[in-house]
Amino acid sequence: MVTILPPLFEPYWLGLVFVIVSQIVTVPLCILSHSVKNPAVFILCGMISAACGYILPPILAETVVSSGFGTPLSCLLGRFLGSTTYAFVGLRMFGAAVGATPKGADADVQTWVTFATGALDITFNADGKPIRPAPGAVANRVGWVFFRLAGLSVCSSLSEPFGGYPLTTALGQPNGFAGFLTMFVDRIYIQLMIIYLFLSLLMDVGSILLLAQGFVPIDGFANPIFTATSARIFWGQKWNLQVTNSFKRCVFTPLSRSGTPKTLAAFLTFLASGLFHEYQFVLSFPNYTLGRASLFFLLHGLTCAGDAYFSKTFGNHLKTVPWQLKALAVVFIYSPTVPMFANIWVEEGFFKLISRLSVLVTP
Repeated sequence: MVTILPPLFEPYWLGLVFVIVSQIVTVPLCILSHSVKNPAVFILCGMISAACGYILPPILAETVVSSGFGTPLSCLLGRFLGSTTYAFVGLRMFGAAVGATPKGADADVQTWVTFATGALDITFNADGKPIRPAPGAVANRVGWVFFRLAGLSVCSSLSEPFGGYPLTTALGQPNGFAGFLTMFVDRIYIQLMIIYLFLSLLMDVGSILLLAQGFVPIDGFANPIFTATSARIFWGQKWNLQVTNSFKRCVFTPLSRSGTPKTLAAFLTFLASGLFHEYQFVLSFPNYTLGRASLFFLLHGLTCAGDAYFSKTFGNHLKTVPWQLKALAVVFIYSPTVPMFANIWVEEGFFKLISRLSVLVTP
């Protein structure tokens, strides 16, 4: 017998509450920093934003649960959204303090507030003027929201009843290469796909809000699972471009300009990204163990360093290899590391929460 569960509304409205609270806190900080435009003030405002992230989401979640307005599971989405807002506002403040803000982002207070608090960076032309959306941009992005929800429904319906490993469970946990192949499918096309679709969904919603205000945001992802032909392309040009661009701007570029070798600068950028995720996960997941996210990003920093050496040494021999095989090889190599990241979400119940954001079909 098949059971069809409709989406839960509670996580959505609670998520909205957490976001509204974060905006109430961070918008005045943005206005203050823009009015002064002093590096010390930018740093101070960034530190206040980061500190508020440590204090407000946990207190708000405890209040919601103790008052009976929601469950701890439903609050996970709000905690995740709130911590992300505080983190990105702080990061953009620090970027402004070191002169790493895109041209035009602080031209006026409205643009600065939109840039500093947005779910995604907004884009500017060569003259520093905000790029305006084309007709129909909002409707197109709404269509993508429903597409992501449909994808989440399929992946979550395959994942949730089988603990995240549907193919492995169906085949009885085969051994040897067959076992690795089934684990590869479950890790990449189920676990990683769920994370990708969920984050893309959040960015689509954030894009709609920015487009409705007359700003064009960056693309959050560039089809990373199927088109990344190297480790460096996966992280540098395809996966979560909001985080990637932020740390390129604030860490990689300043280090490179100071004379730091690019491979070392890239590794330190991965380290900074790991610390960013530590902050986000500590605030999002009540039982998170420090260091797990950093270990994951340090490992992938080393992978990208190895990729740079391999490409320099053997790059000429790979030119004739079809890009499709390269893309498959990248996710195949990454497959064993996916649980290092995905299991954090699974253990905290975040995959269970994600499965209730869309229609869930269970046997």
